[in-house]
Amino acid sequence: MNQVPLNIDFSQILLHLFNVVILFAILYFLIYKPVRNFMEKRKEEYQRMEEEANGKVKEAEDLKRSYEEKLSKAEEEIRSMKEDASREMTEKAGEIRQQAMEEAQTILNRTKAQAEHEKEKILEETGEEVANIAKEAASRAIFQNPSEAYDSFLKAAEKTLDQEQAPDEGRKL
Repeated sequence: MNQVPLNIDFSQILLHLFNVVILFAILYFLIYKPVRNFMEKRKEEYQRMEEEANGKVKEAEDLKRSYEEKLSKAEEEIRSMKEDASREMTEKAGEIRQQAMEEAQTILNRTKAQAEHEKEKILEETGEEVANIAKEAASRAIFQNPSEAYDSFLKAAEKTLDQEQAPDEGRKL
């Protein structure tokens, strides 16, 4: 055997290198390959979850957009309905106001007619009473002395006034 300086035996080095290669091959098949497969599966799982999450985010955004459109349409419809209702209320209020004015005018006309009729009736009755009182006074003046006729006329006039005022006071109460 040949001796190499520093006591280095090449056969030993080759044997150790062979052992290291076998050790790396065993480690590769027992540890590295399963760990790498596990990591790839994990990576694929996370990619699948990310794609799924992105799909759900996109779906949620589409739903959000759809709901926003529906909400804006609903708001527009509500505003339109409010405007229609306001317009209808204004028209209805105008109609009711017009009917009330017509009814008020009818009542006012009827009341004026009644008041005119009452006035004519009272004037007619008063005229008849004045004529009766004047006739009675004239007949007494002819048949009695003038001072008694005058006193009688005043008493009759006061009596008539008292009778006319008594029904008016009853109406006021």
